[in-house]
Amino acid sequence: MKRICLTTAIAVFLVICLNGLQAQTPQTKLNQVELMKQWLGTWQTTVNKDTVETWEAKPYGKALIITVSYTTKGNKYDSYVCNIGYDDRDDKIKGFNLSPNTDFVTWIGIFTTDKKFNADALDTFKPDIVWWKNEIEFKTPTELVVRGFNTLGVKTGEWTYKKIR
Repeated sequence: MKRICLTTAIAVFLVICLNGLQAQTPQTKLNQVELMKQWLGTWQTTVNKDTVETWEAKPYGKALIITVSYTTKGNKYDSYVCNIGYDDRDDKIKGFNLSPNTDFVTWIGIFTTDKKFNADALDTFKPDIVWWKNEIEFKTPTELVVRGFNTLGVKTGEWTYKKIR
């Protein structure tokens, strides 16, 4: 009788313990530096009937520099320069946007898939103080969509960019 109780107890224990074990698909680490290359080139979106926003993304070694400008009625205006690098300490992409009047924004992001990039605009790289959030989705090699969100996750805008070169 003791032997049956002990065997039953061991069987119940194993069933309980093994019930929590499930096969997991190994998570492949995305190559963030390689995925950043999707930004390379010149991208444009129409802001309104008179204004076009242009991103010109060029490599800076393995990093990127994106110059953002607006063209309104044939006149070009600098908006900001975005320096983008990769921090292998936390596997994150980090950026620093600098405008001509010395204002700046810092952000930290990551490609969550090979086509989706999520970033938080921060108070000087302080991840606990988020100003707003962005999601960039590469729909095709020549089209991307930027979605803006407030800190509560409410969508504040959406813009489609076309690669022109």
